[in-house]
Amino acid sequence: MVVLTDRPAIDLAYARPQRPRLAAFADILTTSPELQTAYDGVLAAVSASPALSAGKSVLVTCAQRSKNRSPVAPMLAVTAALAGRKILLIDGNMRDPWLAAAAGLNDSVGLTEILDVSAEPTEAVHRIPLFPNARDSLVVNGVTAGRRPGSLLSAEIQQARARLQMLAEPYDLALIDAPPLLASCETAQLARLSDGALLVVEADITGRAEVSKAKSHLDQLGARFVGAVLDRG
Repeated sequence: MVVLTDRPAIDLAYARPQRPRLAAFADILTTSPELQTAYDGVLAAVSASPALSAGKSVLVTCAQRSKNRSPVAPMLAVTAALAGRKILLIDGNMRDPWLAAAAGLNDSVGLTEILDVSAEPTEAVHRIPLFPNARDSLVVNGVTAGRRPGSLLSAEIQQARARLQMLAEPYDLALIDAPPLLASCETAQLARLSDGALLVVEADITGRAEVSKAKSHLDQLGARFVGAVLDRG
């Protein structure tokens, strides 16, 4: 699967604090037919993955840190919403959360509180319209990272996995945007909890050795591999 990222436009979206970032991503997709076609292809491949035959949650991560935050998870979420899918986007960046600011949300309970059973999914899900006066199908449902980053690592695996499944169940797909796998203990824990894992490979940045190491790490964690996306941003 290959995504031809319009990096200049995406960097501009990140730089517009006055413009909700998911709405800016929607603007980019609706005005870039080639980019939207590429993401449509990735969404179709992810949705058809055997790894999701019995689940709906997909961890989206890369191998290592780079100067740019990967746009793949939010762009896929927006792509799904534009296609009329009921989508959930979860901020799995416990140490550097972004979704609350990107969607203009107040600090609130989020993923960590759901997993440690201190909050229910209905308390944490926010409807984020992509356009003014958007109809229901043009909405991304979002869950912020939460206020208790340390609780993820101490969570009991089976209970946390059941909680994540409960959170994802009402949706066609739940995407968890997470930090680089090789640099985050929290991402490794989320890989254990998720139904599948999608690996983002940054062209000219991520080497073959890092990709192989990340894939091996996912295998060791027992994660179901959905596939890889080459980001040519």
